[in-house]
Amino acid sequence: MKKLFLLAVGLASLVAWQASATVSFNVDVYSGVGNTGTDGTPFSGYVGSYQKPWIDWGGYPAADPSGTVYNQNWHPDGLGSFGARLTGAFTAPADGNYTFWTYSDDGSRMFVDGSPVVYNDGPHGPGLADGSAYLTAGYHTMTVNFYEAFGGESGVTAFLDPALTPTAVPEPSTWLAGAGMLAGMLGTLIRRKA
Repeated sequence: MKKLFLLAVGLASLVAWQASATVSFNVDVYSGVGNTGTDGTPFSGYVGSYQKPWIDWGGYPAADPSGTVYNQNWHPDGLGSFGARLTGAFTAPADGNYTFWTYSDDGSRMFVDGSPVVYNDGPHGPGLADGSAYLTAGYHTMTVNFYEAFGGESGVTAFLDPALTPTAVPEPSTWLAGAGMLAGMLGTLIRRKA
C-alpha cells in the first residue's frame, strides 16, 4: 500500500507541475541571421532563451489583427540585428479552418505543426500578414521565425484565431525535475523489494 501511495505522489507531482506551467512562448534569440529574403533562417550564434507571456512579450504586445499597434522596440540583449524563434502551443475546439497572423518588422514566418501558414517575409517596416490552415480538434504547436536586420525599430507579434486557446507547455526543466523525482521513488521501491 505504501508503494502505491509513493507512486501516486510522484504522478500527482508531475501533473501539478504541468498544471502550474504558464501559457507562454519560448523565445530563442540568435545574434546571426541567414536569408533575409525570407524569415532570416538559418539562425546562428545562439544568445539565450526566454519565457514570455503569450501576448505580452517583445515587440508589439498591444497589437491586434486589425493592425492597431502600439510600437515598441524589441532588441534583446542590446542586439541591433538578430534572429528569434518563438515556440508555443494551442488547442483547437473542433476540426476546421483557422486563421493566423503575424505583425512584424522585419520578416517573420509562422508554422503550425511544422507547416508554413503565414508568410510575412523579407526586410520591411511594420506589416501584418495572415494565413489559414485546416486543423483537427486538439493540441497543436506553433513556431514563428523572426529577424531584425537593420538595427531600427523591431518587433513581432503572433496572433491566433480567436476560437483557438493558447496552451501551457511545461519547461523542459519542469519535466526533468518531475521525472527525476518519480524515477528516484521507483528506484527506492525496487531496492526495497529486492
